[in-house]
Amino acid sequence: MTDYEEQLILKLLDGTISPNEHRILSAWMEESEENKKLVSDFTVMWQASKDTLEEVDYKTGEEWTKFESFIDQKHVERSKEIKFYSFSNGLKIAASISAIALFSWILYLIVFSHETVLKESGNAMVQLDLPDGSRVWLNHYSRITYQDDFNSNARILILTGEAFFEVKPDPQKPFVIECNSARIKVLGTSFNVRAYEESATEVFVTAGLVNFSSIKNKEGINLKPGETAVTKNDIVLMLDGKENANVLAWKEKQLIFKSSSLRTVIKDLEAYFKIDIKIRNEEISHCRFTGSFNQPTIEEIIEALSVSLDLTIAKDNNVYIVDGDGC
Repeated sequence: MTDYEEQLILKLLDGTISPNEHRILSAWMEESEENKKLVSDFTVMWQASKDTLEEVDYKTGEEWTKFESFIDQKHVERSKEIKFYSFSNGLKIAASISAIALFSWILYLIVFSHETVLKESGNAMVQLDLPDGSRVWLNHYSRITYQDDFNSNARILILTGEAFFEVKPDPQKPFVIECNSARIKVLGTSFNVRAYEESATEVFVTAGLVNFSSIKNKEGINLKPGETAVTKNDIVLMLDGKENANVLAWKEKQLIFKSSSLRTVIKDLEAYFKIDIKIRNEEISHCRFTGSFNQPTIEEIIEALSVSLDLTIAKDNNVYIVDGDGC
């Protein structure tokens, strides 16, 4: 068990674990009965310590709760960096002491242990520099968390949303990203990760070598530049590179279509502009479109599609409706 799993267990007990972290911990528990027993034992001890000291008023605990409540608010100022105390390096010691001592130990960890750093993008793309010199671009409404000793120990972070990474090489400290039920491991490279909650995780590599695996199947596959893979039912599958021509459109602010089917064009437009588009006549979904747009607007692309493919595109409430006679 690593410090990372220790932290997740204690966050689970404290009720501060995120949905993404909970999925990662659940997958780790499924790896062995020993892992399940460890979580079960600490759940019992945690509850015993709370029952014993439930009337004690710990101001530190109150402040922790307030802080956690604050960072979970939906509208956090973009690019804001938040630090909050987390738990680590305590499970092996705490397992052998009484419930009261365990609770005291956890309080000590809250006050004096390492901090967890949370960074969010909000309603804009944000560029960040990590403590090890690596660089990250966060897409809209994305977030990363990592320990404040990121550069001195293991380089592990959790991603929710989408981000592009330029990782500084360090053979002694692999760079590991945990997201949904997937794990990405590299030494030094650049790649894009799309891992919004409740969806598959997708990785696109632009340089170097990336190992991409599900948490349950740790072997995974190695991805080279230009290759893309996605998780599906805890299995990693390779994708045709042509399906991801605009995977970095959100970062480069450019959309390029080379004889792309209308269905593919619409999928890319929905991802880029965060809108809904429906095709009324399925016969036009295979029509082909070619075009290149820098700093695009939805209006100019709609006009180009309408003219080149003889389509009718109208907006009904918040949904764009595409219709036509076919190609």
